[in-house]
Amino acid sequence: MNKRLAVILVGILLVTLVFQGCVRTEKVGSSTSLVEKPVRVIKVSDENYQNVASYSGNIKPSQMVKLSTKISGVIDEYMVVEGQKVKKGDIILKLDDYEYGLGYDAAKAKANSIKLEIDSKIPSAINQAKAKLDLVEKRYNDMKKLYEEGAVTKDNLDEAETAYISVKNVYQEALDARSIANENYKQALANKDLKETNYEDTVLRSPIDGVILKTLFESGESIAPTYPAVVIGDVNSIEAELGVPDSVINSLYVGQKVKAYVYGIEKSVSGEIIEVSALADTKTRTFPVKVRISNENSEMKAGMMAKIDIVLDEKEGILVPLDSVLNLSEGSTVFVLNSDDGTVKKKIVETGEIVDDRIEVISGLENNEELVIEGQYKLKDNDLVKVAGDE
Repeated sequence: MNKRLAVILVGILLVTLVFQGCVRTEKVGSSTSLVEKPVRVIKVSDENYQNVASYSGNIKPSQMVKLSTKISGVIDEYMVVEGQKVKKGDIILKLDDYEYGLGYDAAKAKANSIKLEIDSKIPSAINQAKAKLDLVEKRYNDMKKLYEEGAVTKDNLDEAETAYISVKNVYQEALDARSIANENYKQALANKDLKETNYEDTVLRSPIDGVILKTLFESGESIAPTYPAVVIGDVNSIEAELGVPDSVINSLYVGQKVKAYVYGIEKSVSGEIIEVSALADTKTRTFPVKVRISNENSEMKAGMMAKIDIVLDEKEGILVPLDSVLNLSEGSTVFVLNSDDGTVKKKIVETGEIVDDRIEVISGLENNEELVIEGQYKLKDNDLVKVAGDE
């Protein structure tokens, strides 16, 4: 029996030694960790960073013109198509100009006729009336002298006077005809200019360099000046319109530089705030803000969406990876490394703004503390850990 008991005791001792060789047990504070849990850590410190707000904006041309004809008419032909680039002065469309051409020709003919009358007929009539007046006036003056000398009767003098007055009236009528003709000529010229302008306005031209965004009629349709025929946009520089809450609006100013990411072209570009409204939109309760963005190569199109990043202020503080902060029942929690004994300490922190993929820690962390950024989800307070990279 003693020999058998000795064998059993030796077996128990061997099993105990084997078990102790396979498992490392350490007492750490009030907690016991049977294994070293793998983690990665970073050293935290204060840094300068920007508080950036992001908003979605709708892209539109910086200048958009709804172009109308100046006169009524029937569209003869559109000279452009949607999406076509145009220069200032390029022809957009033509109206049927037949009637306007007739009106212009008639007005021009009338003006030329009156001018001819002023230049030839009226001067001739005035000269003839003046010559006759001079002759009759001389006869009348001679008759007065003869009457005074008693050589002619009173009836002879009255007859000469009547003839003089009649011819004098004819002369005045010739002078008045010239004045009336001059006035008629001014009116005829004004009418000719109007008809010429109307005739020229049968051709509609672009007032700006831009792109045809929309044609609103078809060839053969009637159009009036009150209805836009085409929409032209200046897309060399475009605008993004966004709505900003009242908590941010006072941080913005005209001329402020921003960054824009345009989804349609998957590209980041620079921009500048050009308008900050002082009145909130009654529906969205946000304040309209306009951002101008250069678009010289015309990559950006009206209707695309953009994310506008606006720097609200500059700060200094500790930023940590978002997933290093655990949302536990007791609050926002992180684990920091105690290098002296290889354990971790759970700490409650106060967080602030989210900056990209990091979050601001307002309190609870100190400079140069080593923060666990991987393996934190499996940790408990005072756990023994193995830091990646350590031997």
